[in-house]
Amino acid sequence: MCMPFDPATFLNNYWQKRPVVLKQFFPNFNDFIDEHELAYLAQDSDLDSRAIIQHGDDWHVIQGPFEEFSHVCQHQWTLLVQGVDRVHPDASALMDAFNFIPYWRMDDLMVSYAVPGAGVGPHLDQYDVFLVQGKGSRRWCVGKPGHHKAVYPHPQLSQIEPFDADIDVELQPGDVLYIPPGWPHEGIATSECLTYSVGFRAPDTETLTRSFDALFTDTTFVNNRYTDPDLATQTHPGLVTRDAIVKLKNQLIDALNHPAWECSLLRLASEQNLLVQPPKQLITAEQLQSRLVAGEYFNRLPGCRPLYTENNDHLRIFVDGEYFDVVNDVDVIKHCIDSESISEQDLGACLDPKGFTSFFVDMINKGYWVGESDD
Repeated sequence: MCMPFDPATFLNNYWQKRPVVLKQFFPNFNDFIDEHELAYLAQDSDLDSRAIIQHGDDWHVIQGPFEEFSHVCQHQWTLLVQGVDRVHPDASALMDAFNFIPYWRMDDLMVSYAVPGAGVGPHLDQYDVFLVQGKGSRRWCVGKPGHHKAVYPHPQLSQIEPFDADIDVELQPGDVLYIPPGWPHEGIATSECLTYSVGFRAPDTETLTRSFDALFTDTTFVNNRYTDPDLATQTHPGLVTRDAIVKLKNQLIDALNHPAWECSLLRLASEQNLLVQPPKQLITAEQLQSRLVAGEYFNRLPGCRPLYTENNDHLRIFVDGEYFDVVNDVDVIKHCIDSESISEQDLGACLDPKGFTSFFVDMINKGYWVGESDD
């Protein structure tokens, strides 16, 4: 019998520390997609897809989108599609099962289909991943972190040399394998199978420097220039003094300490490249209130994971790189964001219904929330 999953215990004992097999994390798991629908998604130019084919020691990688699959369904092959949570509500719901990890750390859901014997080879990832087993079964081997020599059997396929397994397990439907960054692993399908990879993001320093881009467009930020009114003569004109370097460094630190930088950073962290389709007819506050009172729900767009910070009664909300301010009914709006939908009950809980409808009218007209009758 499997013990109930405890997020706090998992975070304390395993998150970014060591891998773990979570047997029957999803009891009675049922796939919400099959290989035929996955192949259909692999034809979508808005989604990143690829096929990996192994024939003996030969490896081939074919990038999507695909028009047909006769050249893919050969030998031991795997089809992978990224960002399925952006187009499939059930895929988005699967990711929310892991929302004990903050939204800003979540990336997307990759779904893969593999025939028996297929895999992508031994490799390392630089991000955390939960591997959810769908139909069929897959054998996973996980080694220990350390020096693992990279090999490239194909220019678009990064693998490592074989490693000693510390974990050797065959996952069944509903089982989950968590692997932290830097732990070598390899999965080989033991039958036709589907695997759902819940990926996470961890921005590196180079990525964080992009937060300056939006900072320089903020009207409250003053782009100060270096000054040196106390410049003294120096014997060597080519010498950059330590005092000058410290002043230049402090100029950057002052920019990081500016309140606008935090907003710029969170706009960057909220970027998801969502597949947004604004409604054909924009909704008004009166129409939204009327539809809510009539019992209609408005649901968050699949894959949309808003971020927010709070300070007393002030909520700063970031959605796919956009920034919004909310000053009233903060708890109600936080509840709506966390629960994925808004209803008449939420409207009735508001002290300022006009402010509530104003904010969500903006969200709906931008395509971030969708009415049931608009699906």
